[in-house]
Amino acid sequence: MTVDITGATVGEIVYAWISLRNSQTSITFTGWTQIDAMRTIAATGAWALFKRTKVSGDTTFTLSWSANSTQGFVLLQQWPGTVSDEGGSVTTRSSAANVFTTPGGTPTDGNRRAVGFYCAVDGDSTHKTVTWTPSGDMTNTIQTGANINGTLAWDNCAIVDSGGPVSIASHSGTETTSGTSTINNGATAILFLIPASIFQPAPMLQAVNRSAVI
Repeated sequence: MTVDITGATVGEIVYAWISLRNSQTSITFTGWTQIDAMRTIAATGAWALFKRTKVSGDTTFTLSWSANSTQGFVLLQQWPGTVSDEGGSVTTRSSAANVFTTPGGTPTDGNRRAVGFYCAVDGDSTHKTVTWTPSGDMTNTIQTGANINGTLAWDNCAIVDSGGPVSIASHSGTETTSGTSTINNGATAILFLIPASIFQPAPMLQAVNRSAVI
């Protein structure tokens, strides 16, 4: 899969939230730093979170993985003014429900912004279009979903953020998916963004890439 960050801003950190079909043993994303370990659900999917500080000349990167996968998503996001992050954690969810909850985490300073990452995978066609509703202190930054091959499960992913600093306390984010039927599998992640001084008033989406690998 080719991931294009041409539209991202030089000097800013790009975060890549990755969702792949089928269980995997490894993901290769040369030039990017992995945040926490890749998480998998057997015969269902694999999820991972990476980051890269864009330098002049950065355009496209190749993302590859260990097993055959007919579908993959990469959601790319930047938050201007971010110099680093802390508390990154990724986990899977394999119980039937419509609520997805991130791992918990506690920032080390009162100027950190919380970010949640979500992906849902399900074979029920009623989930081909999912609307994510975040918990009260979070705002959807980007969401997308599709079934590229028609006969496979539907993948729906979202990134949300707190819109500003959170307290020095334990935090976790929740997203509720639309529809009356439950979604069985997926993954979530959380991290806390560290600003250079103060954040821009709102997150800015710089680049998005969604690709299929057949």
